[in-house]
Amino acid sequence: MYTYVIIDDEPLIRRGTKKKLEPLSHLLTCCGEASDGREGLELVRQLKPDIVILDMQMPVMNGMEFLEKASHEFRDTCFIVISGYDYFDYAKAALKCGAIDYLLKPIAREELNAAIDKAVQTLSLIHISEP
Repeated sequence: MYTYVIIDDEPLIRRGTKKKLEPLSHLLTCCGEASDGREGLELVRQLKPDIVILDMQMPVMNGMEFLEKASHEFRDTCFIVISGYDYFDYAKAALKCGAIDYLLKPIAREELNAAIDKAVQTLSLIHISEP
């Protein structure tokens, strides 16, 4: 069983994301939510989830600042970015910081499931290679 957290300043997006992932409840469970990057970073430090689903534009600490810190600190965590901005530079920077996918809002269930599948495959490889 894998765990994930959602970091997004919009409660409706957090609820919708969890709802879209309900069919995968046999595979993963939400262990926490945060409304900004700073709160999210503390949550990830505390809970150490396998997957982090985060927004790019948030108050206090945005998604890019979060990724720059978290990707170095949590190398075995998969980061999936969801954003309302389709700026190529955002996507490129997020992927450079270790995000495994960059999805545009509103996200379709199929897109989110494909990103989760990619994360699970990556996590499986990480666990196989651990001593």
